[in-house]
Amino acid sequence: MVVAMLKRRNPEASGTNKRMKTEPQSGTRPVVTMMLHHGNSKWPIRVLLDSGSSVPVLSSDKAEQWKIDTYTRPVARTMTAFDASPVIGGGERFTPELAIQHDKHFSQVAFELSRLDDSCDAILPQWWLEEHPPNNFFDAAEAITFTSEQCLWRCAKLRVSSTTTQEESAEDRVPSEFREFLPIMSKEASLRLPDRQPWDHAIDLQENAIPPWGPLYAMSVKELATLKPWLEDMLSTGRIRPSSSKCSAPLMFVDKKDPTDPLRPVVDFRGLNRITVPVRYPIPLISELQAQLGTAKWFTKIDLKSGFFLVRIKEGDEWKTAFRCKYGLFEYCVMPMGLINAPATFQGMMNGIFRGLIDAGVLVYLDDVLIYAETIEEHDKLVKEVLTRLSKHNLAVAPKKCHWRVTSVEFLGFDIGPEGIKMSQDKVSCIMEWKPPKSLKECQQFIGFSNFYRRFIKDFSAIVKPLTDANKADKRNWTWTTEMAMAFEDLKKAFTNAPILIHFQPTEPAIVETDSSDYALGGVLSQKGKDQKWHPVAFHSRKLQPAEMNYEIHDKELLSIVDCLQKWRQYLEGAEHKIEIYSDHQNLAYFTTAKVLNRRQARWAEILSTYWFTINFRPGRLNEKADILSRLPQYRPEKGGRPAVLVSSARLCSIPTPNWTPDFIKKVKEAAKKDDDYQYQVRSPDKDVVLQEGLLYRKNRLWVPSELRKSVLESEHDTRVAGHMGMDKTMELVTRNFWWPKLEETVRQYVAGCLECQQNKNSRHATYGKLQPIELHYKPWHTVTMDFITDLPVSNGCDSIWVMVDPFTKMAHFVALKIEGKKTEDLIRIFARTYWRLHGVPTDIVSDRDSRFTAGLWKDFLKLVGIKSRMSTAFHPQTDGQTERINQILEIYLRAFVNYEMSNWEDLLATAEFAYNNSTTTSTGLTPFYANYGFHPAAHNPTVDPPRNPGSQVYSHWMTQVHEEAKEHLEKSRERMKAWADKRRMKAPEYEAGHWTKRMLGPFKIQKVISPTAVRLTLPKGWRIHNSFHVSLIEPYRAGNQVPPDPDQVLRKADPIEPEYYVQEIMDSIDTEGDVKYLVKWQGWPAKKHWTWEPYDQFDGEGAKAMVTAFHQRQPLKPVSKEALEVLAKTKTRAES
Repeated sequence: MVVAMLKRRNPEASGTNKRMKTEPQSGTRPVVTMMLHHGNSKWPIRVLLDSGSSVPVLSSDKAEQWKIDTYTRPVARTMTAFDASPVIGGGERFTPELAIQHDKHFSQVAFELSRLDDSCDAILPQWWLEEHPPNNFFDAAEAITFTSEQCLWRCAKLRVSSTTTQEESAEDRVPSEFREFLPIMSKEASLRLPDRQPWDHAIDLQENAIPPWGPLYAMSVKELATLKPWLEDMLSTGRIRPSSSKCSAPLMFVDKKDPTDPLRPVVDFRGLNRITVPVRYPIPLISELQAQLGTAKWFTKIDLKSGFFLVRIKEGDEWKTAFRCKYGLFEYCVMPMGLINAPATFQGMMNGIFRGLIDAGVLVYLDDVLIYAETIEEHDKLVKEVLTRLSKHNLAVAPKKCHWRVTSVEFLGFDIGPEGIKMSQDKVSCIMEWKPPKSLKECQQFIGFSNFYRRFIKDFSAIVKPLTDANKADKRNWTWTTEMAMAFEDLKKAFTNAPILIHFQPTEPAIVETDSSDYALGGVLSQKGKDQKWHPVAFHSRKLQPAEMNYEIHDKELLSIVDCLQKWRQYLEGAEHKIEIYSDHQNLAYFTTAKVLNRRQARWAEILSTYWFTINFRPGRLNEKADILSRLPQYRPEKGGRPAVLVSSARLCSIPTPNWTPDFIKKVKEAAKKDDDYQYQVRSPDKDVVLQEGLLYRKNRLWVPSELRKSVLESEHDTRVAGHMGMDKTMELVTRNFWWPKLEETVRQYVAGCLECQQNKNSRHATYGKLQPIELHYKPWHTVTMDFITDLPVSNGCDSIWVMVDPFTKMAHFVALKIEGKKTEDLIRIFARTYWRLHGVPTDIVSDRDSRFTAGLWKDFLKLVGIKSRMSTAFHPQTDGQTERINQILEIYLRAFVNYEMSNWEDLLATAEFAYNNSTTTSTGLTPFYANYGFHPAAHNPTVDPPRNPGSQVYSHWMTQVHEEAKEHLEKSRERMKAWADKRRMKAPEYEAGHWTKRMLGPFKIQKVISPTAVRLTLPKGWRIHNSFHVSLIEPYRAGNQVPPDPDQVLRKADPIEPEYYVQEIMDSIDTEGDVKYLVKWQGWPAKKHWTWEPYDQFDGEGAKAMVTAFHQRQPLKPVSKEALEVLAKTKTRAES
């Protein structure tokens, strides 16, 4: 029976079935008895060696009988018999790689499943016979054997876990010469808690860094059933212990690749790794391997069991590995997987144990130990020495993963044998297996990939000319010629040799470019060559497995990174330089900081933790090399596009069926008559448009006429059940049932212009407005910032503190006062007594918008003495942030020394002021006292150097130097402050007068642009807030496709209806720059702190206005408003008449 697979053999076998070197031929087909291994089971099978078949086939009946795992394709492949008739059931299912054994010859094959006749149980095809040429193939009298050099080198020594039966013990696997070391190959040895050693794993954290307290993940019943026995096992072996740590990493479970295995616990150490000081370690140099191996002919490769658990955590660092779960908080005593420096520690341990043997017959890379020698005697002696040292340090060996006394072995991605070191072809296999283009587009894709390396290929233009010439033809007339095939093969060979391909150099930086498509992934590993240009080191590409094709885009792109790093592990794990990874999926840049991971991502995070890397975003147009490798022709589904993804029954049940009301249908039909585009489609519908009962449907969605689209958008966005969702959610809601031309643009404009969304939703961008540090006069006390600390417990009759600060020297004065009842003239007296007499008149005063500072008398005083006052922007206190910070320092000081009754804080102000002014500030590097006077004050420890004479010229020069030094420090501090703040800010939109902005109400029109970071808005008259706003507090209003607001209507809507209060008495009046206000004592609010200053237009009732008139009649010299003056004049006229 001859079986052939059309298009390609078995694409899901991940490259196991190699390409045929010649076409299958019909001929003699002997049947040979072999052993088939699967898991811990093996069965004898009759294998037909068929030189006329192109794919390996296993009987589907045998697969079911032996319960062999199988995979089902979403789309079946075509399988034909020798006579071209289709094979029933063929091409639908296939197996994972299975081991087949003939005597001592092993190979691994992924089989197609099909019904076979009784003559055989399996078929091995032509390409397998070429890789494993049998002896006596045509001689029925002699037994078939496999003794080619290739088979003797590889297949005769192949031992994998899947081919080892349960009955085979460690004693059977280990040669008799080394069985004295069987104790370290037992399960008990791997469970032994290692002793304390100099190489115990230390976790050194960055300065002042504390590991985070991670979340507690909820677990399923299956996970909880696995968790408890795992904890008991780990506690009983001493690998973990209960903890009282102040940090905790989250614990979760991930599935193993084998679905029959239990779940595996994973601790998410990403938070700890981010603050751990990384340690790099060297890997064996590839260039030195050849010289070290010399003329070695015998090899043993030893693999250690339990890996990182063979190393203890350094005493005192265990708390940093803490994790928590339902049963409590625990910490590791041994080194777990997932710590960034774990490979470095392990390599350091191995280097220490084998000191003196490394490069003298022994090579070590992590848990792999390679022993090599020219004679068997020298080899055995070295093996025993290695095992002795492992036994001495209680390191367990995994015998089933070891290769003993062999003549060839794989190590670090190289094939090592009698002929020396051979480069593995895996690094270029995806290029060599690139199939010839079948269309103009595929040809252009190959040329595009070639162009990236054209500068390294001699006579590139001449080689590629047949391909580029063909690109000029029309795609319908494009054909593949012999000249094009030769150019194609020549370019592929050029990619896989120098000068394009270079050897990896561990001392040089490396970049990894990755990408994933719907059906494959690809990547390129590159380093700079001697010419300082980026050269490829290795290429990688493979088809996605059926399950992987269903991953979300984020996980597919992450899979390409994980797959490439694992493929090139021998190069990149322990790299001296941080690996720069480039991906065209921007969200991957935040993967290392994501708070929640699914099981798959948690498993990958553990793998990635052993690499030192950063993920950078690169737009797709700049990531073409990896993009092309993820779309190779041999991986593309036959019918093009993405393979079909099955929809679950639960998903199908969730798809809604629209049920239009008769009224809505009537409205659609009426609106459709007025829509020209709609009527055109009714007369001659497009291919995907269907006319049904007078209504148009496109892909089962109702075509909405233009007149009704706003109503549909209101229904799907503005209503309570729609919920004012964002762009994507609204788009999904609308497109479930509706369609119209340019729907996405219409929805985007509508959502962008939704006033409620703009008013109620938080901004998703950085804060608007770059920091504008306040302009300072670089002389002491030319500028002063001030603020009040109020509502303090009464101390010596005082309840508030007036804080005054010089921004240049940072010197401060703390003045205690009783704020209640204080008028502006009282504050002026205190200011003159505490500030003016010491420092003179300041040029600028910076304060918040306290009513005491905005009162007319204070402004008159400042204008009289020539002081310019700068008020903080409304609701944006950072202008006066310096005083706010000193307020905090003062409050901390007082809390530390105040008595229990908190009644002595006024007594502490003098020492608080002295302590602050005598402490160094980070911005100037000097103490405020020293920056102001030029010497340190006498304290309990007198200064060594006597102070300079203030009357001397030396003192004048000295103070100039001090102030220049303070100025230089202050400038640097301001630059640092601005640079730090601007990292979290973005440039504000360019506003102009007349533009609209939105607040929580509004939108409001801009009156004036005050500065790049402040604007003045037109606010309702009834609002008692300042109309200047920092740009961080407003957003540009976007009307989208909605009607712009009416200004008068906005102000009426925004002006709130306030409750009315009754006036008891008018106590005083004041003129604030022509605006007269009255001090009102409210009925039911007798305390002075509840009295307020109100303008005349706030007195609506006749009774209140009568009280104003009565006040002026009692106090005729007090300021009077124009409106009150008119009432007084009328009252006087009536009285005289």
